[in-house]
Amino acid sequence: MGTEEGQQFARDHGLLFLETSAKTNTNVEEVFSATTEAIHTKILNEKGDLPGELSDIQLGLVRLQTTKP
Repeated sequence: MGTEEGQQFARDHGLLFLETSAKTNTNVEEVFSATTEAIHTKILNEKGDLPGELSDIQLGLVRLQTTKP
C-alpha cells in the first residue's frame, strides 16, 4: 500500500495517518503526540458517554519514576 492509499484509508475510516521511520527517527515522537492528543480530545468530548467503569477517568499529568542502576 502506498502513501496515497494509506492516507485515503485513514480518511475513510477516521484514523490518523503519519509516515514514520524508526531507523531515521522520522515522525516517531510526532505520531505518539498526535495519538495521545486524539485520545485526550476524544475522552474530553465523550466523557459523558463512557460506560460506568470508565466514567471516573481523570485527566492530568503523570510523573514517571525512573530507576538508576
